[in-house]
Amino acid sequence: MTQKRNFNLVNYIKHSLARHLLGLILIATGFGKALDIPGFTQVLANYQLLPPWGNIVMAVTLPFIEMITGLGLLTAHYLRAAASSSVILHIMLLAAASVTMWRGIHLDNCGCFGVFLARPLGVQTLIEDSLLLLLSLWILFYSTRCTK
Repeated sequence: MTQKRNFNLVNYIKHSLARHLLGLILIATGFGKALDIPGFTQVLANYQLLPPWGNIVMAVTLPFIEMITGLGLLTAHYLRAAASSSVILHIMLLAAASVTMWRGIHLDNCGCFGVFLARPLGVQTLIEDSLLLLLSLWILFYSTRCTK
């Protein structure tokens, strides 16, 4: 026996707006990083978390992972995979920012938008990353509930 799904238009609209907002943010951040890979490599090196070769690999791959995840959220193709990727991305970014701040390393550019729109790493970065993580989790939870 199949369960009848209870369609709620308001929840659908909220979910759709949330995933479109997050998708656009991820495309913008990925695009900003992809425009200057060498500059973004230096931003990553300032975090002092990876070896030099790791900074290069991360600088080359992260922007495109963000853009692909953003496209997945916008189009809702492979929505669970895109939402899961967004959760993993935001956990990773929040962890990197938290560890760097905990270690007392001051960064003039957190790297959120690559070398463009440079903003210092600070508490506001942790708050933004936490909110984006919560939004990603909500999208993942909602997409899982709706597809069962």
